[in-house]
Parts: sequence; C-alpha cells; structure tokens
Amino acid sequence: MLDAELFGKGPFGPHFTNLLLHAANTVLLFLLLRCLTAATWRSAMVAALFALHPLHVESVAWVAERKDVLSLCFGLLALWAYARHAQRVTRTESVRSRFTFHVSRFYWLALLFFALGLMSKPMLVTLPLVMLLLDWWPLERFKVQDSRFKFKV
Repeated sequence: MLDAELFGKGPFGPHFTNLLLHAANTVLLFLLLRCLTAATWRSAMVAALFALHPLHVESVAWVAERKDVLSLCFGLLALWAYARHAQRVTRTESVRSRFTFHVSRFYWLALLFFALGLMSKPMLVTLPLVMLLLDWWPLERFKVQDSRFKFKV
C-alpha cells in the first residue's frame, strides 16, 4: 500500500522498492561478512556474486516476491546484531564471571529483527541454527579442547 501511495498504481514503484531492498541486502551482506571475517576483498566478491546471481533476480523482478527480499533484509540485520552481541560478550567475558549472562542491546536487536523476519517469511525459522554456526566459525566461541571433541563455552 505504501508503494501505491508513493508511486501510484503502476508497476514502477514495487519494482523500484524491490531493487532498493536487494541493493540494501547486498550492502548488508558485505558489511556482515567484513565484520565477521575482516577480509574486505573476499567479502566484496561474495556480495557481488550475491547481487548478480540469477537466483535473486526472480525476487527482484517479481512484485509478489517482496517477502524474500524483506525477510533477507531482516535476517541479515539479525545476524549482524547477533555477531555484535557475541563479539561484545567475548570481549567482556574475562571481566565478568562465566556464570552470569549479560544481555546487550544488540541481543535485543537480534531478537527484534528475527521476529520481523519471521513475520515477513516463516522460512527464517532456521536462523538460530545459523547463529550457532557463527558461534563455531568465524566467531570461535566454541573451542575444541582435545581429540574427543569436548566443547568449552
């Protein structure tokens, strides 16, 4: 409805909005990868491949596929907020006791963006598993102690 109010009833508005969301998703992916890996050129290459991949053209070209680009936007924002929370907790872990759980504003942002992403498209229900994978690599919050795979949190 906002597209119709801003751009009229023609097809230009919804297509332009989908294109803007796809461009924002590309930038968010680049920033997230650079935040996680500190590899600028590799992150830029992955974001460029994401932007030009034919699989994502369908979501940009079809107005009915707005849910894909919108849920991806919220999903990437949730991953970014979670990564910031995990990096902050890891930095302050030595100061605090290991048995206290500090919840930063980034944790609440991650929950908010996750909820908004789920409202956009229920497929984002797998995002907590992706967050656990981020804890293992590249955030390295799980350490392997010996060859029997005992995890130290």
